[in-house]
Amino acid sequence: MIGALEQAYASAVQTPVLTVRLVSPGLTGGSIAFAQSYRDLTATLEDGVTSVVFEASGAAIDWPKAGVEGAEDIGVRLENVSQRARHEIKAAKAYYRQTGHSVRMELRQYLPSDLSAPVGGIYKALVTDTQVDRNVAQIKGAFHLMIDMVYPRRRYYAAKYPGLEYA
Repeated sequence: MIGALEQAYASAVQTPVLTVRLVSPGLTGGSIAFAQSYRDLTATLEDGVTSVVFEASGAAIDWPKAGVEGAEDIGVRLENVSQRARHEIKAAKAYYRQTGHSVRMELRQYLPSDLSAPVGGIYKALVTDTQVDRNVAQIKGAFHLMIDMVYPRRRYYAAKYPGLEYA
């Protein structure tokens, strides 16, 4: 009965915690993670095994705008109080210039009561632009553009698939 009342009056609703994880071989340990929280969170990724410490940060996310243009840019703003984001992003940029390995951005949401798995989908984007100063790290990412894709992605050629004939 109590569960039904909590659901009916929405008193048990929890605000999801947004997390940002940057993944690149150029980063210390291969990745850095931040949470929109007042304290650090230790949460498990979607594989159910990997545990990640998300550093507390004031994070704001600008989701892509709805429209017909096909722009899929997502913006993340991290308050850079500890200066860790600044140093890590500079290191990742230097590594990118040397090797060409880009930085991936992963966005997840967790419920504060259950940090064993993310809630909802995991959004993955490639980092396309960064602006870092003493106070703020702004990261811009782009999802894979669906507009310029050819359907079907796999092409069936007679040389690759014997027995295939063109009509």
